[in-house]
Amino acid sequence: MSDRDGKPIVSRPAGELARIRPGAGAILDRMIDDAADIARRWDAARDGTGGHVSEGPDHRDTVGTSEADAQFHLGVMYRYGLGVAEDNAEAVRWVLHTAERGDALAQLNLGFMYSMGRGVPEDDAEAIEWYQRAAKQGHTDAQFRLGLMYYHGSGVREDDAEAAKWYQRAAEQSHADAQHALGDMYYYGEGVPEDDAEAVEWYQRAAEQSHAGAQCALGDMYYYGEGVPEDDAEAVE
Repeated sequence: MSDRDGKPIVSRPAGELARIRPGAGAILDRMIDDAADIARRWDAARDGTGGHVSEGPDHRDTVGTSEADAQFHLGVMYRYGLGVAEDNAEAVRWVLHTAERGDALAQLNLGFMYSMGRGVPEDDAEAIEWYQRAAKQGHTDAQFRLGLMYYHGSGVREDDAEAAKWYQRAAEQSHADAQHALGDMYYYGEGVPEDDAEAVEWYQRAAEQSHAGAQCALGDMYYYGEGVPEDDAEAVE
């Protein structure tokens, strides 16, 4: 699962967090308290026993942005056992609340949990649904993962052209894995016309972001003179 900036979340006890960054333990404690309070109020509102929700224009119960964020964070806490017992099913429950209201990062994470069968039965078709929702909002990780699903035929009919389309969208937003994958698509002519020069272009972009696989591929292109003049010195570089 990812944090709100799309970066991997590393599970660390509050004490370890405090050693890494002064005050981090206190921040985590407040985060847990705030999210737990949202959880109590959400359940109370759903059960009709109290709390506060507002009715949105689509006539579904909704909560404000800050509450949606807290629900997402609560899902993360259950996923990684941060201040609560690790519970993937409970994580899905809270991430789903946010995903249903259109949060792209929550949709990405929900897709991942369906893809891996964490907290829910493994279901590639359901994973595709949530990846698509996030990808259409421009989330690069979702676009890349959607490309992978189409490339491998997971939960959807295998479709190299569709895979290349989603790789391209993520690659154009500087997603290094997508740039590397798109380079491969051009190199092998999968879903796009075979084009060594175009492959080099995308390998180069990913390599500049220190993507090891792309750096290797780019070295091979220089070594064999594919898409670029043969250059052993550049290949070694």
